Amino acid sequence: MDIKGRYFNCMEYMYTHSKAKIKHLDKLSDKIDVLCGTEQGHPMSPELFKCFVHQLSEDLNSLKDVEVPVLNAVEVTHLLWADDLILLALNRASLQKILDVLYSYCQEWGLSVNISKTAVMVFNRSGRLLKESRNLKYGERELISVREYTYPGITFTLTGSLKTAQAKLRQKGLRSYFSLKSMLDLRHLRKSMVTKLFDALIVPILSYGSQIWLPFTEFMRSFALGSFPAMSQIAKDPIEKTFSYLLRLEGMDQLNCSTLVRHAYVEQRELELTWFSRLKSVRNIAAADQSLNYLAFNWEQSKGLFIAQWNMERATNKKLGFYNSVKTNFGLEPYLKSDIPHQHLKRFAEFRMSSHRYNIETGRHGLSKQGDILHRICYQCSTNDKQVLENLKELPFFCPIIEDECHILRTCTLYEDLRHKLSDDSKTCIFGDLDKAFKDVHVVKEIAKFLTKTHERRF
Repeated sequence: MDIKGRYFNCMEYMYTHSKAKIKHLDKLSDKIDVLCGTEQGHPMSPELFKCFVHQLSEDLNSLKDVEVPVLNAVEVTHLLWADDLILLALNRASLQKILDVLYSYCQEWGLSVNISKTAVMVFNRSGRLLKESRNLKYGERELISVREYTYPGITFTLTGSLKTAQAKLRQKGLRSYFSLKSMLDLRHLRKSMVTKLFDALIVPILSYGSQIWLPFTEFMRSFALGSFPAMSQIAKDPIEKTFSYLLRLEGMDQLNCSTLVRHAYVEQRELELTWFSRLKSVRNIAAADQSLNYLAFNWEQSKGLFIAQWNMERATNKKLGFYNSVKTNFGLEPYLKSDIPHQHLKRFAEFRMSSHRYNIETGRHGLSKQGDILHRICYQCSTNDKQVLENLKELPFFCPIIEDECHILRTCTLYEDLRHKLSDDSKTCIFGDLDKAFKDVHVVKEIAKFLTKTHERRF
């Protein structure tokens, strides 16, 4: 490589005097001489490793009589990301030849392959493990055949579908979220701070690799067909990243770059494959030029569709009767920005969404309770005698006292003393304007405290 002088002497000295220590149980070992490999964490290490394995790429690309994938008239024998290597071939014999070249190179230059992390996949529409994937060897060691493999961070399956990759990212996102909850008590943080933490720590995990897998989702298929599906704020990040990536590829194509990703893009465009065709359809439907300005239009239109769908579903859902009476408009509720104690806030939110343990909800669950109104009555204001209730039920004008949200707030005798302690303003809202009772922050604080005490007394 014709490197010499002080720079080379510096590098030579660094690696001939390379040492390391092992940390265990907060204690450091004595110095250990590092006789092979590159410095761990050193910024030069990736570049030095690339120089070291560059000849391997040359050897693989110069192979003759092998059938390998072709992208835009360029043969692709392998993909190399740092020390993660993928070998590609169209048949078993070609893959074995490529493996033999890798084995010879590693033997010559003192490299080792982690066989426990090495596997063979033969892509096919059936998703089965085919016999062509068996008995492939690296040297004398046989390689296992698997149904899925993760590289780098994206899980690929035998069918080529990326649904498993999306499911794995969702699992990683959930683990990160629960890890965040275990380290921080989110109950004592402002809601805006929790949202910022979620956007900074969770959303990047959920949207990892979205530039590739997003166009294959049902969401983008609907988008490409012109239906503009309802879109949450979280969806904006992967959409913007995907179209930014598309613009970057188009720029590389205009410059006629020789990179592999540009050849893959040209192949997608020429063959009108799913990834390119769906992104093209979305852009054409939005009637936009090669910019991302239309995303704002899509977002507003999608938000309007979501609100329309939200209004339709809550109007047809009988369980949301009380919720609809206190939630008249779409938007962030003021109480979420208030400084209400977490436990009070939790009981208040459960109550307004009818996600509580009062009989109006628990009395409808289970096959034995369905259709039987007696399981939903307030036993405090009625009677616990089941026989009496059964007899009353036979009367033509039987009108039981149901333990629903309005009954708890207004008339249940079990909470009469708690109700008297409320301010006149809160009482006026409870018996008159329920919408204000669940929106006025000062009233909400009182009602949240009231509901917390009613829950403690009832359960």
